[in-house]
Amino acid sequence: RFERFQPNCIGCKNPTCFKGESPILDPDDKYAIKGCTMGLKNNQLTDMADCVMCMSCVKNCDRESPEFNLRPLGIDYGLPWFLPKFLQQNEELPISQVRTNFWLGGIVTILQGSVLLHYGPTILSNFGLDPTTMAAPPSFDSRFAAHATIAAALLGLPGTFSFLADAISVPLNSLEKVYERKYTRRPAENACIINFYETLVKQDLDMEGIIKELDADGDGTIGEWELKAAMDDLSIPSFQQSMIIDLLLDNNQHRVNVETFMDNLQELYFDINEFKQSEVTPSLRSIADENELQTTLTFREIFDKLDKDDSGYVEKSEFQGLNKFLKSPLTEDDLAKMFSQADSLGLGRLNALEFASVLRKTVKVGIQEIGYGYIPLAWGSLTAYWIGLGMSELGLLIERIPSTFYLPVSESFRSSLPQITASTSVIHFSQTVVMCVSALASMSLTQKLCDDNRVGTTRYATHAFVQIAGAFITLQLMLSPTGVVSAYR
Repeated sequence: RFERFQPNCIGCKNPTCFKGESPILDPDDKYAIKGCTMGLKNNQLTDMADCVMCMSCVKNCDRESPEFNLRPLGIDYGLPWFLPKFLQQNEELPISQVRTNFWLGGIVTILQGSVLLHYGPTILSNFGLDPTTMAAPPSFDSRFAAHATIAAALLGLPGTFSFLADAISVPLNSLEKVYERKYTRRPAENACIINFYETLVKQDLDMEGIIKELDADGDGTIGEWELKAAMDDLSIPSFQQSMIIDLLLDNNQHRVNVETFMDNLQELYFDINEFKQSEVTPSLRSIADENELQTTLTFREIFDKLDKDDSGYVEKSEFQGLNKFLKSPLTEDDLAKMFSQADSLGLGRLNALEFASVLRKTVKVGIQEIGYGYIPLAWGSLTAYWIGLGMSELGLLIERIPSTFYLPVSESFRSSLPQITASTSVIHFSQTVVMCVSALASMSLTQKLCDDNRVGTTRYATHAFVQIAGAFITLQLMLSPTGVVSAYR
């Protein structure tokens, strides 16, 4: 991957990495002289989502800012995502930086489906159907039509189950949050959160001011002493302070990073406020009708773009511009209701805290943000299949080398060449290990993506169940008796 040495970019007024035509470039290099093929400057390169590694920036930059280094596996997802959750220090893990879309996520599931396609004859045999259908050659007849239909179904089967699992779990996950807030929190705790949040907002500070109020030492985390000092300044009663500390700080470390603290406070306040304002339980339809962003910008970046006058607040008129960041535009009435819900103190403007709070309750996370959790399982399934095929057939190539290259050797010499194949038990053991490791890695990565996108346990558990079931079914096919396997090699 390419990385940039930021200090070397400071003061650069001639970004040859971007526009090319560097004086240090070989004039015969007609390709690199045009500059970056993707139109990226070194100081804009934050990940490898758009870079095609054309090397033009390396050749053009006379400041030696771009660096070409090895890329740690899975760094986009925030290492070490592959560790079990109880071994991870969540406050220190970087957030995943995955830029994807629905179709890229679909390709991942097609990789898993390709393994099923190899075992098409076995699957048909298990259902009592004719396995030779998968060997039908291309032609305009019903036999090949059945072959093509079954092949397409097998390729799309994992993606279909993943999509259905997500579609079912989204409303269930929302209901889980609603009822958790309704039945598990005591009224006194609810009152503490409401009092603390509204007192904090009444300070009429921008986000930087609020963070400075809470993070006194500026280290990016909020400790118990900092939170207690801030609550003393806000005149929060002492009996409420202990409840707030228990609710918002980590029980083990008594410290949490600023972003997590603000997220938890916002979510708790709006969950409580929903029931304070209405006794009507949200329907499945209203919960499922959450919107999706059509941008990779963070909530804070969207806030800054809507704040046209750089006042540190989003006025009601500026809030109307939110639609350009949503996949499904909202009506003026819906936007007005959103604004009123966020503007709990009726000031006619939102600071970044209020803006992020209401957006978090309105915008949902799409399946594509979680779908990348299936990557280890897809690659593991392909690896296990080819390991089985290689261990059973690769050793036979030694005997076939003379015939392949038309070597003048005697029949006795050729028959003396070794035939090396692994036993069935060794092959099955190797495949089982690979499938189990890949399934655990998929579950860990999915957990990381769900945590980063603040997706609840119900949605994660549904995807984890699909991953376990997919790994089990795939492994069962691999461990099935050989004979009618692999229509495609």
